[in-house]
Amino acid sequence: MSGSESESTEARSRTAQLSLRMRTSELERVRTAALVSGETVAQFVREAVRERCLATQERVPGNAVIPAGEAAARLRRAERLVLAAVASRHGIRSVAAAAAAAGVSWSAARGALDALVARDAVRHRRWKQSWRGGVREVGAWELNVASADFEDLVAQTAQVRLPPQSPPAEHSGPLPPQFWPLFWNHPAPSQLRLPDDADYVANRLVNGPSPVAALWASVHLPTDALQGCLRLRSTRARRRHLIENQLAARVRETLRPAAASSAATTP
Repeated sequence: MSGSESESTEARSRTAQLSLRMRTSELERVRTAALVSGETVAQFVREAVRERCLATQERVPGNAVIPAGEAAARLRRAERLVLAAVASRHGIRSVAAAAAAAGVSWSAARGALDALVARDAVRHRRWKQSWRGGVREVGAWELNVASADFEDLVAQTAQVRLPPQSPPAEHSGPLPPQFWPLFWNHPAPSQLRLPDDADYVANRLVNGPSPVAALWASVHLPTDALQGCLRLRSTRARRRHLIENQLAARVRETLRPAAASSAATTP
C-alpha cells in the first residue's frame, strides 16, 4: 500500500471513530464485524451511523411522538439485498443461491435470512415432489406476504441494486408440481406443458390466490401469455403492476446488449 493510500485509510478510520464516538479497540471490532457480514468498513460504518441516528430520533416535526410500531424498523444493508433477491428471483433454494443473487458473502446471506425470518419477512417453504421414481423433499425461500410489516419491509428495497445476472429463461416443460393444487378442476395438472398451455396457465397463476405463483408466472411465462392477462378485466391491480414491471424489465434486458454494442463502437 502506498503512503497516500495508507493516509487515506487512516483518515477514513479516524472519521468513523469520531462519528461513532468509539475507541480504537472498538473500531477494530467494527472492522471484524464488517468482515463477517460481507460489507466493507465504509458500508458497515454508514449503516451503523444511520441506524444510530434513527434510534435517537424520538420525535417528528411538531414535537409529535412517533407511535410505537407505526413503521417497521430499518433493515440492514445485507438484509435489504437478500430481501430484494428473494422478491425478484423465485425459487432460491439455498443460502449459496441467496448470496449469489444478493451479491453478499455466504455468512452475510445466512445471517440476513435468519434475521428476515425473525422479522416474518420471508419464510422457508418445503414440499415433496417426484424425483427419479421416488419422492424427495425440497424447499425454497419466499416472501411472507401475510406479514403485518410486509409492505413496509419491501418498500425498503426500492433503491436496492442487485448484481447483474442473466435474465431467467422462459420455462419449458411440465408445470412445476408446487402449482398443481391451483388447477384443482383440471383432470390432470401434471399433463400441462409450457409454453403450449401458457395462456391457460398464465391466467390461473396470475389471477389465483397465490402471490408466489403470480411472481413465478411473471418471470417464467412467455410475454404473449402475460400480455393476455393484462387484457383481462379480472386481473387485479397489484398483479397487473407486477406483470407490467416484469415486462418492462424484459424490454430493458433486450435493449441492454444493443446499447453496450453501440457504446463499444462509438469512437
